[in-house]
Amino acid sequence: MACQCEEKTMQTLAVNVAAGVRRETLDGREFLVVPVAMLKEAIVNNYRVNAAELEPMAWNGVPVVVNHPKNTRGAQVSANDPRIIEKYQIGTIFNAAIQNEKLAAEAWIDTVKAEKLGFAALVSKMEGGEKVEVSTGYFANTV
Repeated sequence: MACQCEEKTMQTLAVNVAAGVRRETLDGREFLVVPVAMLKEAIVNNYRVNAAELEPMAWNGVPVVVNHPKNTRGAQVSANDPRIIEKYQIGTIFNAAIQNEKLAAEAWIDTVKAEKLGFAALVSKMEGGEKVEVSTGYFANTV
């Protein structure tokens, strides 16, 4: 008999970096603050993202990483893991809110760590206001 368990899969959602990039200081470190439009109610990769899932408070504190992190077996995993944070995190999501029926937030980018991890060009693009596509790395329970 086949398992009727829900499978947790990552849904890739491309989002846009909005205008209004600025610099802020947090805990004595300088961050590049990048507004992002993260998510809206829609069908994504054949999965319906409902408005209830756009809960802003759930997104505050989520790590910002470059690329989709994978475990040693090659499966995509959450960025919220100490080993992933150490190797891939370049920032954190703050100030998430619903704006114009979309989940919007600020990606606070630690420019020193981003450069240390080899992402200086990415920081320059964001700072210059270039469009950068990102993904929420959204995990969903699917059947």
